[in-house]
Amino acid sequence: MTQAYYGLLTTVGGAKLANALALGTTIDLTHMAVGDGGGAPVTPTEHRTALVHEVYRSMPASIHRTDADAAVLEALLVIPPQTGGWFIREVGAFDADGDLILLANWPETYKPVIAEGASNDMALKIQAVVESTANITLKIDASLQFATQAWVLDRLPGYATTTEPGLVELATDVEVRDGADAERAVTPAALSARTATTTRTGLVELATVTEARAGEDVTRATTPAGTAAHVSDRLAAERADRRAFTFFMGQL
Repeated sequence: MTQAYYGLLTTVGGAKLANALALGTTIDLTHMAVGDGGGAPVTPTEHRTALVHEVYRSMPASIHRTDADAAVLEALLVIPPQTGGWFIREVGAFDADGDLILLANWPETYKPVIAEGASNDMALKIQAVVESTANITLKIDASLQFATQAWVLDRLPGYATTTEPGLVELATDVEVRDGADAERAVTPAALSARTATTTRTGLVELATVTEARAGEDVTRATTPAGTAAHVSDRLAAERADRRAFTFFMGQL
């Protein structure tokens, strides 16, 4: 099947690239543009020096060599939601001199505006095979840069282990209380859900000295000071009981 949509290096772009290769210089791509093709589909050809009918131009969001082929240059343009009201059938990339370097046709796509009730950012990506992508640089609008899904996935680390940093899945409150999962991470909020009981380890709240002396709380743990106060109170009460008993027996 014949490829219907593709990008290429224009004749001017090819000449500039050859010159850059010979002199060890670079081509600075400063802008990308889209056009409506004058209302008809566009067939890219090397001799073109401009779009058929340009409707929008801006600084590109990114440019890079593709991971699959270092000879393929990929340029990305993002059109904001407030811009549109026309069809897109052609895309081009221009250098600092205003010359058309890369050209591609595009499947007919309507770019709406916010007033039409169906607008959002639109990203257009063109690819072209060039002899040396190292001799092409880009002037970008940093506010429009974003990472593609493929770029992010390629650079994600593996899952975290006890010896290697990486991605983790957070444990639920139930999983934290069960205490059996060895792969998920615990958040402070989830950790607070694992309270100690008579059958499992966990977090405890310390009893105050007053609560320890009362000896009625069954959910808090006592401190040495609280235990000492409780024991002291019990011993004092026992001594008082003995004195009272001795006095009573002496009255018989």
